[in-house]
Amino acid sequence: MKKVTTLVLLILSVTITAQVGIGTLTPNVSAQLDIKSDSKGLLIPRLNIDNLSTASPVSSATINESLLVYNTNSTSGKGFYYWNGVLWEKLVDITTVSNLIATQADNQQIKNFFLNSSNILTLELENAISKSVDLSSLLAENELLTGKGSPISNSIDPATGILYVDTNSGEIYSSDGNSWSPIVSTGVDGKSAYQTWLDA
Repeated sequence: MKKVTTLVLLILSVTITAQVGIGTLTPNVSAQLDIKSDSKGLLIPRLNIDNLSTASPVSSATINESLLVYNTNSTSGKGFYYWNGVLWEKLVDITTVSNLIATQADNQQIKNFFLNSSNILTLELENAISKSVDLSSLLAENELLTGKGSPISNSIDPATGILYVDTNSGEIYSSDGNSWSPIVSTGVDGKSAYQTWLDA
């Protein structure tokens, strides 16, 4: 009897540490759990999460990062969520992305570029909203170049940068690594959609 018990325990220990297969006797060696079916899926636990900033209804004392659930609460947003260690993050779906694009896209044209002496590039849109970005790191890596006159007339190697600003005309050039090309943008009214200059 003792020998039988020992044998059973040995078999169980081997089974527990090996790959687990559901619907298959030969689970893939790269997976800890391999589920196979021609007509059924995996049903993720469904929870009612009313506050995405707290672990509840899962215990905050036991919740682990990467825990995956399906949120049934329509107010906080139905869908698949995972715990990132701080809050519930929704897995993005095509509807969410489409709605975001539709909300943000309003056919705004870029009216002006401002590049000041601190290498802060500011883009001004038609609706007077502006966005700024610090290009110091790009400038340090010679990815953004400036000079008086075009990069072609100054014989600037196109392999040394990505963007070039002519401080005389305000024209912007882009490089594909082999040649420089002026960036031309025309609005729906046929006029230039941008203007560029450097602050003193």
